[in-house]
Amino acid sequence: MGSGAARRKRAVRWKVSRQIVFSWVITIPGADVMVIGFTYVIHLFV
Repeated sequence: MGSGAARRKRAVRWKVSRQIVFSWVITIPGADVMVIGFTYVIHLFV
């Protein structure tokens, strides 16, 4: 994305950029939920 933007805006693959952002929007909250769940389970046994 960066090298495409350096050339011109039309060279950027915006669809790929949207997919990357969407992946992070799903991944970060999903990881948070997993950490909360694991922490809860660990606290049940400790």
